[in-house]
Amino acid sequence: MNDPTLRPVLGVDPFLFDHERLQALASEPVLRRGMAYFRENRVLSLGWDKSRLWAEVEGSVKDQPYLVDVALDEDREPLVCCTCPFDYEPA
Repeated sequence: MNDPTLRPVLGVDPFLFDHERLQALASEPVLRRGMAYFRENRVLSLGWDKSRLWAEVEGSVKDQPYLVDVALDEDREPLVCCTCPFDYEPA
């Protein structure tokens, strides 16, 4: 199983967030939009390893997906980078 998108989750997944932890990272409108994108099957690809998660997400412009990268710093806190047209709250 070399494909990271097919790798089973064993033990504690560092990218498994409960609602409370997600709320500490983003506002409720941003969380709702992210969940809607997921439900609408707009996550085009997803991969991860033990310290990083990356994805392509279909945005508002056809054939120009957003690139999302989430890494963990030395304290295992998420560092997020996204090519989406979003800078700061509110959204």
